[in-house]
Amino acid sequence: MDISELIEESRSAVALIAGYQLRMTEQEKIHIILLKGSDQKGLKYIYDKYHDRVYQYIFRLIPVTSVVEELVSDVFLRVWLKRRSIDQNIPIGGLLQKISRDYAVTELRRISRNHHARREYKEQYCQQHEASFEEMLQLEEFKNLVETAITFLPPKCQEIFKLSYHDCLNSSEISRKLGVSDSTVRVHKRDARIFMRQFFEKYLILVFCLFFDIYIFYLLR
Repeated sequence: MDISELIEESRSAVALIAGYQLRMTEQEKIHIILLKGSDQKGLKYIYDKYHDRVYQYIFRLIPVTSVVEELVSDVFLRVWLKRRSIDQNIPIGGLLQKISRDYAVTELRRISRNHHARREYKEQYCQQHEASFEEMLQLEEFKNLVETAITFLPPKCQEIFKLSYHDCLNSSEISRKLGVSDSTVRVHKRDARIFMRQFFEKYLILVFCLFFDIYIFYLLR
């Protein structure tokens, strides 16, 4: 997915809640009245009905689970605090959308201006979205990158990794082919995996930094 698609994805998030603005059942109206009267049954109804939509909306803007969960809780707390000013004749979806977006944008601004918060966010993002080493090697878009990374391995380590990755040989087969012990093969395979994992982690962080800077620019402009 390229940057333009990511930006379009963030804009399309509006529809997740906004699509429900024009429809309000009598049951929802009754519970909004209960909410205005400080009856927690009203809040529970709104929470149960809209929680998943609010979560998806914010997640599309900030794709980090721990951050999203905290913001979702803040959104419904804000609804409770503003309960007396809510218009019972207007679907509450619009209010939830506005509060959700305001909180998400405020959080993104905080992240973009705070070095520690930004580093923490990057770490959570990479940890959450990092594929396993084996899965990553199967992705078509990473194959050229894999070949580049292989060239940085020491000669013997490179040879063994190629036999494993390209020729799909196991440790015993590589051992027999090269005339070395199984333990030697395992050590080189381990070293190759450690190097490749570090290589990809650095690559993912660079890609994230580029995306984050462009994403912030478009979302907050």
